Amino acid sequence: MYKEIKSPEIEQVGDSFGIFLAGTIDGGKAVDWQREMSVTLSTIYSNRKDRSVVVYNPRRDAWDPSWAADMSEPKFREQVGWEAEHMDDCDLVVMNLLGGSDSIISMLELGLLAKEEPMVYVPRMRDDFVERGWKNAARCTGSDFPKKIIVLCSDEFRRKGNVDFICERHSILQARDEAQLIEMIEAHVEEFYYKEIKCKECGTMTHTPFGGDYCSEVCEKKYLAYLNKGLNDDEHLDTSASITDW
Repeated sequence: MYKEIKSPEIEQVGDSFGIFLAGTIDGGKAVDWQREMSVTLSTIYSNRKDRSVVVYNPRRDAWDPSWAADMSEPKFREQVGWEAEHMDDCDLVVMNLLGGSDSIISMLELGLLAKEEPMVYVPRMRDDFVERGWKNAARCTGSDFPKKIIVLCSDEFRRKGNVDFICERHSILQARDEAQLIEMIEAHVEEFYYKEIKCKECGTMTHTPFGGDYCSEVCEKKYLAYLNKGLNDDEHLDTSASITDW
């Protein structure tokens, strides 16, 4: 499942993996990379029943440049409040800094996120990221997993040196291009949904490529068919039962 929520929309999304699209906007004058990213992620996740991804897009369709950047301006306060709330609540911040821009607000946000506690998923996360050769992944040690932000910074970005320094110092993953950025996002989504379970149907210990309490759709259908016959879990786990009776 995939859904995009744009500022100033407010919507409850349950247990979905939330992605905030931070980075260059320049008052709407910059390339709309947020729309392109949303289209790409929609293609990947719209038909996935076992993955639920929600993107928070701060690029407002009806932004009026005459609104003062002042706390006394209701629309400005609404916008920055929306961004702060969703950046705090999301699972991953994707920051794209385009060439020819200063993106001073994004730089402020990068500094704030750099000081946050690292993400905690599963122990294999760091090794997986290092094996992929992702920039700064090898700097994470022990329980210090990467932060909840990924940065893609153009070589033409005016403050790229500052960005590289902050990312290196605080173990923030950096993508070399848009293709690798998408690869990183997909890896984070998979880590979010990774868990080891014992299949309620066959008893196999596995992680959840399908999701829920079963190792496959076949096992789920068999188990539900068994429950429909009014049998309890103890009877279901009776190894003398014939699978052909289900």
